Amino acid sequence: MIRRRTPTPLTLIAPLGAALAACGGGTEPNPPPTYTCPTTLPQVTVGCSDPACNATTGTKAFALADLDSANDTSWLVIGSLASELYTNETVNLNYLKSTTGALTARIQRARPDLRARVSAADYETLFGAKRRARLMAEERIRAASIRARPQGDLRGTGVRVRLDEKDETLEQNTTCTAASPSCGESALCVIPAGSDEGTCSSALTLKWRDQSSPGQYEDVAATVRKVGALGAIVTDDADTISDADVAAILERFETHIGPLDHAFFGEPRDAQGKDRDQNGVVIFFLTSKVGGISANLAGFFQATDLQDPTQVPSSNGADMLYIQPPTGEVNIENISGTIAHEYQHLIGYYAKVINRQSSPEERWLDEGISTFAEDVTGYGADAFKNIAAYLATVGETSLTGFGLTAQSEDEADSLGPRRGMAHLLVRYLFEQKGAATFPGAGQVTDAGGVAAVKALVQSPSTGIDLFTAGSSGRSFATWMQDLLTVVAIDGANYKDVSCNPAYTLGAVETDAYTGYPRGIDLRTSMVDFSGATIPLNGPVLSTFEAEDVPVPANGGEVRTLATPSGVTRVGIAADATLEDYTVGLRVLPIRQ
Repeated sequence: MIRRRTPTPLTLIAPLGAALAACGGGTEPNPPPTYTCPTTLPQVTVGCSDPACNATTGTKAFALADLDSANDTSWLVIGSLASELYTNETVNLNYLKSTTGALTARIQRARPDLRARVSAADYETLFGAKRRARLMAEERIRAASIRARPQGDLRGTGVRVRLDEKDETLEQNTTCTAASPSCGESALCVIPAGSDEGTCSSALTLKWRDQSSPGQYEDVAATVRKVGALGAIVTDDADTISDADVAAILERFETHIGPLDHAFFGEPRDAQGKDRDQNGVVIFFLTSKVGGISANLAGFFQATDLQDPTQVPSSNGADMLYIQPPTGEVNIENISGTIAHEYQHLIGYYAKVINRQSSPEERWLDEGISTFAEDVTGYGADAFKNIAAYLATVGETSLTGFGLTAQSEDEADSLGPRRGMAHLLVRYLFEQKGAATFPGAGQVTDAGGVAAVKALVQSPSTGIDLFTAGSSGRSFATWMQDLLTVVAIDGANYKDVSCNPAYTLGAVETDAYTGYPRGIDLRTSMVDFSGATIPLNGPVLSTFEAEDVPVPANGGEVRTLATPSGVTRVGIAADATLEDYTVGLRVLPIRQ
């Protein structure tokens, strides 16, 4: 269920007449009329030159709209450029503007520097060196990880029972099997690669992969600290981690994060219901080595660990995540959000690559779904920073490519804006398909949105193919134009426009378990886990002028336009020889 936002001031002072009527027991003599939001957007009709044109949004290479000041004098102009084939190009679009009886000169202007668009404090929060370093570290790990389809025997694990100097086990171990892997609350069933039988052990040897030399690894002594029904906490023996932190992390996963991730995305198990290492749980390996990669890196998933250890020696042959222990840089809230995020990566890889023999999800969508996982579990502060970064750079951001600023896929994916845009697309899909309600910790009642998101993860298709008309009910170009419309009007309180549920996000709610927000209002700032403000002020806007504008494929922007008199014609044109691009134009009145 989508709960719509009703703007309400913090303090409402009744008019004097109403107050007197209430005191006297009477009724207000002239109550204000009840407002009804139009069922359709009051958008200007758009025409274009191609036979395949859509009468309201415009498509292909040329779109025009006539704005009559007799109707409205302030406008939002929303332009988009979509392509299912060319996902990483930049196209120069011609913005057209003319007024009856007047000449309009074309202008050339540079986009304002990013630091000029946000305050110094906001810049540090969204684009600062520490945040960039963490995102870049995540991408280095991802790039170094072997993401090919696992080959060989996927039974058993590369995790080993720890031996002493005489190559004898450090404890008396009981036997266990893949069919019956339970070993109690302080031990795991360790099944050697290629086998179905193993031993219970709390003293383990895990592999730590050298991120700078991916083929190299070191053995790390580790101890099983606590095992639950869904996960197990294993800690590096070189670190001191309190029992309280171990218990808190596992409790959050068992009670809330794990059940919600399973509901939204599925479980990382094969057709027989077995997990990768056949011990029945996901391993969370807590080690300060994670912080050695980047001080504020909370954790990561490494697809290499799902490979056969006999073929990839650095593989742990286990469904596991690497987590930095709680420190001054990373607190338990950061860790909780990271677990929700990285666990989705694990689930998604298992669903597509192992179970369906498909390709890994495309990076932009994989990150969009994982940041949505942070949001929907109530640990979305870091994900909301990505959205704030996107709002500051809408015109430079491509959903699928490098955009106007990045020089590589790794750089594009490590920049918050693309993640923020992809997160918004997934949340918009979730809400448009019916959303859901959340009655308690780890609980969700689907109204259509959960099934829609789960279909993204569990389908063999990837990327744009999941947002075509056959897969989602709308063309990809329509999703792009509608998403940019959400960016333009959500939370803005434009009369007759921002009330439309087809183009606005549902009300933000407080997660009953975490105490943090679920959902987002694009014009209401939030606070992160450290108390810093996440600036959410809608998109940075410039005026619509006649000019040539570079626009990245699968991107677009929102501009404003004033038409004090007469009729103003606006348009967006691309080179008529371009193929497989869709130019979109939507013009909405700004009414207060």
